[in-house]
Amino acid sequence: NVASFKIEGRMKKSEYVGHITSIYRKAMDLKDYKVSEKDLHKAKVLFHRGYSDGWMYHKKGSALYNPHRPNHIGIEVGKVLFTKNGNIRVKLFEDLNQGDGVRILMEEEDFGFKVNRIYKNGLLVNKGLKNDVVDIECHSFVKANSTLLKTSDIQVEKEIRTHYESIQRRVKVDMQLYASADAPMYLTI
Repeated sequence: NVASFKIEGRMKKSEYVGHITSIYRKAMDLKDYKVSEKDLHKAKVLFHRGYSDGWMYHKKGSALYNPHRPNHIGIEVGKVLFTKNGNIRVKLFEDLNQGDGVRILMEEEDFGFKVNRIYKNGLLVNKGLKNDVVDIECHSFVKANSTLLKTSDIQVEKEIRTHYESIQRRVKVDMQLYASADAPMYLTI
């Protein structure tokens, strides 16, 4: 007997809201729907701060959120092997595209940036694949074994945006036009 529910979307990208809404739509339309790994993966790349029991189990304080990184953390995409000549060498656990947003977790302070250049075997490429070892342009000092997170995925966002831009919403409209030679014309919709 649920009449409505709220999907969190304040200060989120439209791609996040569209994707999360589509997951809820599937859940309402399909019996015994379980969120697919692909949909969950996309959701985590679009916005993810970690999980908590939240208010569901009457938790309080820092148990309601990630106290170390309360903002978007994304997904782990690789491990930094070393830094050399303005690049970081990374072993990838996930695909990484030119234009993706990343964050490097460091003890002192995290920092993030958009991936501009990726090199594989010394050649400039637009994508690194899972299990590749690649060099990423990065002019900051990064310690070896630092974790590389993907905080935005240009391909996932493009896929979602293309899908929603292709949908045309149509609504039935009733109209009546009134016209006569001696009076102003008006339209009632």
